[in-house]
Order: sequence, then C-alpha cells, then structure tokens
Amino acid sequence: AVAEAAAALLTPYLGHDGELGEEIAGIAKRCDVSLGKLVLLNVLYSMEAACTSVVAARPADGGGSRVLHGRNLDFDDTAALRALVVRADFTRANRTVFSSVTFAGYVGVLT
Repeated sequence: AVAEAAAALLTPYLGHDGELGEEIAGIAKRCDVSLGKLVLLNVLYSMEAACTSVVAARPADGGGSRVLHGRNLDFDDTAALRALVVRADFTRANRTVFSSVTFAGYVGVLT
C-alpha cells in the first residue's frame, strides 16, 4: 500500500506518459511485480545516492580513444540490493557496444 501511494506521487516525475514510464510498466507487467515497487526502485537511486564516479579516456585499438566510466554506489544498506545486481550488455547488430552493471527492474544505466 505504501509503495503504491508513493508511486502515485512519484510517477509524474518519471515521465510516466513517455518511454521511461512505458518501460517501467512493461517490466512490472512481465515480471508480475507491482508498478509501485518498480517506481520506487527507479527513484531510490536519485533519492539515496551519494556516489563517486570517475571518467577517463585511453587510446583504443585502431586509433581514437576509449571512454571508461566507473562508479561506486554508496548506499547504506546494500544487502537488499545485492540480489538485484545484473550485468547488462547493450548490443547493436549482434555486437556489444557497452556493458553496465545495474539493478534488475531499474530502467536505464546507473551513472
């Protein structure tokens, strides 16, 4: 009940009428998880995070440069999130263009 009430208040800030909201609603339906819980998961990062990041470039094979982005997630209680951690490989034409660690049910990439 609390998650659903919070979702009702927070959903407009996620652009629920746009692509982000559609993705969250689709994940909720496919995984049989309440929309409220997924909305909370997707705003939790913004509300709780006090994270540190680093961005660097290094020469890439064949010229140009390769951008590396690292981030630690400074959450106080990681036990609940640990079971949700997944590695996502983003592909184009069957080729991985980048990889990211994120949470199952989180829409987007943690930055």
